[in-house]
Amino acid sequence: MAVVTLLVQMSAGGMATERRFARGTSIGELKERLALVAGASPTEMKLSVLNARNELVALLDDDMRLLDSYPLENFMTLFVDVSASAMVRQLGDVSQVEKFELADEEYDRRENSFRKFRQNNPQLFAEADRAAHAEDGADAAAAIQVGMRAETSDDPAEPRRGTVAFVGKVDFAPGYWVGVALDEPLGKHDGEVKGRRYFACPDGHGVFKKAALVAVGDYPEIDPFADEM
Repeated sequence: MAVVTLLVQMSAGGMATERRFARGTSIGELKERLALVAGASPTEMKLSVLNARNELVALLDDDMRLLDSYPLENFMTLFVDVSASAMVRQLGDVSQVEKFELADEEYDRRENSFRKFRQNNPQLFAEADRAAHAEDGADAAAAIQVGMRAETSDDPAEPRRGTVAFVGKVDFAPGYWVGVALDEPLGKHDGEVKGRRYFACPDGHGVFKKAALVAVGDYPEIDPFADEM
């Protein structure tokens, strides 16, 4: 079987590669073979052949014609011109890019990383963080109303009960929060936080919790002497 050796050059650049093709190959079949190399479909390619002086020998624009019907000689250049749309698609296809992965511990040790910069300059990202979490807890807060009995605790073995005194957004953190006036002085304030009053209760009875961490329902006051009876 007669073959011809051509130097395949892509319009995107790079080194030309030497490839052998059967002279009985049609232009349509040739484009199919070049599709994987060019990263483009046959309809997005224009083929031409250049001689050693970079002069045009032939345009391979008839998919039905065979290579043998063109005046081709060994080591001529087969120039594959890929359409702009195909090249843009290739550049946007990140699946072809090998990912660089770094262990979390190793990233923490880097002094010039974005994570370290963010840790050292929290004030620069405060507004962005607040905006990103502005609606956190909205669904849970929608089911809670002022006046409801509530239970909340970081330790399930020692629940804290009280009455919901505030539901909504606050100045000290993003998202929706619930203010509870506790039955016992197990809180942190009297309903005022950082100069803003959200509700009123005896000092040490007020506490704020994220809406998702507050359970509402029939929670009577806890009798501290119940276990002694």
